[in-house]
Amino acid sequence: MASESGSSWKKLRVHAARAAASSSSSVLIVAPPGTPSLELAREIHALSPRAAAPFVHVDARRERGANPSTALVEARGGTLLLERVEYCDDAAQAAFAHALLARPAARVIATLPTPPERLRKALREELLYRLNGLALSIPPLRERPQEALELALEVLAKELPHARLGACAQRHILAHDWPGNEHEVVWLVGRAALVCDSDTLLAHHLLSRPERDEPAGSALTVEARSLREVEELLIRRVLEEQGGNRSQAARVLGLHRATLHLKLRAYGIVSRAD
Repeated sequence: MASESGSSWKKLRVHAARAAASSSSSVLIVAPPGTPSLELAREIHALSPRAAAPFVHVDARRERGANPSTALVEARGGTLLLERVEYCDDAAQAAFAHALLARPAARVIATLPTPPERLRKALREELLYRLNGLALSIPPLRERPQEALELALEVLAKELPHARLGACAQRHILAHDWPGNEHEVVWLVGRAALVCDSDTLLAHHLLSRPERDEPAGSALTVEARSLREVEELLIRRVLEEQGGNRSQAARVLGLHRATLHLKLRAYGIVSRAD
């Protein structure tokens, strides 16, 4: 059943990208955090008659104060992807809605993490009206377990070409609810590949952590920052499973307790000190 569900969603996504590419309407992608909305937007752009023109990407959550009206001009003739539009302040939303009144210089694709009716207080009605030309929805990965497994196999093939995914690891992947969606799969399997010491990646590798630190002051891309969010989700999940016990959570995560303490402070996570 899961395999059919995953397969049907992949086919639906291809059809959706083609249908959106053939239209000139704005597109609203509703996708939970961690799902491949950026990849879908790039696919729509690449399949459209605008493929040779610029693809401009603005993440309003990361680029506070970004001016989507200016980005619309920069993407002239091409496509503007405006991620997490609900993070634009009211003035920026009003200006952008006004810019979209005229014939826009570019095709607009916007993303939201949840259906727009749940974000009424964060979105201006006139802006939502102009963005919601063609709506596409990406279901969370927990509803597509077979795709989680397929993605895990793709990541493993890239990171450890000669390794296979053990049956216990496959069952773990199919049973996990993946709160971080596709980004969590990429991060978790990629990390597991670093600690895998055999030709078979097992379930315990998915809960192990490589003993190497991130370089101090290293620059993080938008993608890397997304993966940091997945790390926060994983830490919260393990802490909850361990009843808030930091020492036990650190052992499960493969972290030194002091390192976990620093991460808890960085993410603003409160737990009992034990």
